[in-house]
Amino acid sequence: MERRPHKEIELTEGALYATEARYQEILDNAPAIIYVKDTDGRYRLINRAFEKVYGKRRDEILGRTDHELTGQTFADAFRAYDRRILASPDPVTEEHSVPSHDGRPLTLLAVAFPLRDADGSPHAVCGIATDITERKNAEQALKESEQRYRHAVSQADAVLYEKEYGQRRFTYVGERIFELTGYRPDEFSQEIWKEMLEETIMRGEGAGLTMEEVIEKTERGELREWRADYRIRTRSGETRWLADSSIQVYDENGTLRGALGILQDITERKNAEETIRWHAHHDMLTGLPNRVLFLDRLEQALSAAERRDRSTAVLFLDLDHFKHINDTLGHDAGDRLLQQIAYRLRDSLRPEDTIARIGGDEFNVLLPLVTGPDDATQVAARLLEALRPPVMVNGHDLYIGGSIGISLFPQDGGDPHTLLKHADIALYQAKGAGRGVYRLYAHTMNDAAVERLTMEKHLRRAIEQKEFVLLFQPKVEIATGAVIGIEALLRWQHPERGLLAPEAFLSRAEESGLIVPIDEWALREAARQAVFWGANDGPRFPVSVNLSGRQFRRPGIDALISETLAETGLDAHLLALEIKEAALMEAGESAGETLQALKRLGVGLSVDDFGTGNFSLPRLRRFPLDILSIDRACVENVHTQATDRAVVRALIELGHALGLRVVAEGVETQAQLDALRGLGCDAAQGHLIAPPMSADALSAYLR
Repeated sequence: MERRPHKEIELTEGALYATEARYQEILDNAPAIIYVKDTDGRYRLINRAFEKVYGKRRDEILGRTDHELTGQTFADAFRAYDRRILASPDPVTEEHSVPSHDGRPLTLLAVAFPLRDADGSPHAVCGIATDITERKNAEQALKESEQRYRHAVSQADAVLYEKEYGQRRFTYVGERIFELTGYRPDEFSQEIWKEMLEETIMRGEGAGLTMEEVIEKTERGELREWRADYRIRTRSGETRWLADSSIQVYDENGTLRGALGILQDITERKNAEETIRWHAHHDMLTGLPNRVLFLDRLEQALSAAERRDRSTAVLFLDLDHFKHINDTLGHDAGDRLLQQIAYRLRDSLRPEDTIARIGGDEFNVLLPLVTGPDDATQVAARLLEALRPPVMVNGHDLYIGGSIGISLFPQDGGDPHTLLKHADIALYQAKGAGRGVYRLYAHTMNDAAVERLTMEKHLRRAIEQKEFVLLFQPKVEIATGAVIGIEALLRWQHPERGLLAPEAFLSRAEESGLIVPIDEWALREAARQAVFWGANDGPRFPVSVNLSGRQFRRPGIDALISETLAETGLDAHLLALEIKEAALMEAGESAGETLQALKRLGVGLSVDDFGTGNFSLPRLRRFPLDILSIDRACVENVHTQATDRAVVRALIELGHALGLRVVAEGVETQAQLDALRGLGCDAAQGHLIAPPMSADALSAYLR
């Protein structure tokens, strides 16, 4: 055998070493774990990634087995894996859980294959492993999250579902679908769903569309989400309401795949809404429609009558002397009477007619289609006849009649408001004719007279039904901002027109004399409120009340004030009376005597709305007044008009010369307040400081 020169051998070994070093460098820079084991399980080759897993140097690993490097459990598993690899013609892929050098559990995805000799015999195992610990942890967390979510959904009062648009089928339905519909998830289908549906109310983007239109639009991608309320008939025949909230679902390529939604049982809510709706449209005592429902039906009736060229009649019925029954037998008897009267009246009408109780002892009747006045008067006569027999209430035979006013569409009005107003006017005429009769509205009625009569009737009702309320507005000292008094302001809580200011009714109340009981009520109510405040750590400022001219001129006004103070227990110095400048002028010479009598009681006195009349200054000087209130008309342009500013300056100087405190009313802006401060005005009142408010709101404001 020829021997190679020594130098040639050295060169060959050097090249081999260099090649192995290059391969080792390549392996060490690979991110995957790479190793080679012999058939005895000893490591013959590893890379740097392998070292990091075990936390050992290469010389501590090479030549050792898994039994020497890990615990028995892991070593046995690895050895079994090696045997499967050596016996397999193909690479073997498995996941392995191994401990890292710091004790953390690692999950490795390994691909291993046998290294074979020239004759095909395996002599080693080569493996490549990737650390997939983070991915596995994420998958586990996702799985646990999904489990928690599904558990939460299953426990919630809702059903999660998934729908595929292509075949229009449910791919997933929550277990609670059985509770809602009576069908198990494996039975539930699009066909069954359609059979159950009785009514669909689309909401959100799908509002106004049919269910089929919503499905078509969502499949075309035109609706990304929608909501609906369904009324369904369950498998057992029960009616339920379900709320559906649905969003579109896309795959990873952005292709519309289907919808994900939640069904929730809203039957109780719907039933509650229906109950609320019924109460909102019906009178609680009689069960008859109320004014809201009556007006709605009247609107519909007018539209139908116009299309058919027919007439519609509106009747306004008021029971006669009902208040007397309430006063003598009590409100319980009155309520029972109203219930029985309601049944009688309803039974006297056709099914298509409507009778509504609009408050107290007043009823409206709608006759939707009549040929003319004769039809309406026949019904009115029948209703009055139904009232003639006595009504048995608590052992008493009660006789009660009624009066009816009638208006007709289109001749007496083309809208509900006008028809009701004219029926009310006709009712007032019927009452004036002796009661127990009906009257048709006539255009010959004097509008002004009818308006006065109607207002008087409503004012009387307001007094009887206690519809008046008091609001309170503070007066503040301009220099300090401190509250120095509170004015009680009368308002009318009208059942139809809402909260009315005095301008809307005081003149009619004065003309009719009804202002007297209204004034007396306001006086007592303000005094009671002041006493209540004093006993409950509330405001302790003088409360001022307006006296009308008619009340101020009545004999014995001082006795009324004295009785009120004694009845309520209010200290006289906490009550102030405001009398308008015009009322003092109308009272003539008696004004001074009346004011002196009131002053002896110890109450405060104020001349209100000063600056709007031509009151005699010498007479004013003789009156025992405390406050002069400048009318809002003078204050309105005090900051912009030199003339107005001069007038206000003169009024302030006059008040101060007479020893009076001057209060400016109707202060709405900071500019007005600044101007009044510059003119030396003492106090201000108006929306800038505080609007009129309820007693409770004033207490909170002052706190």
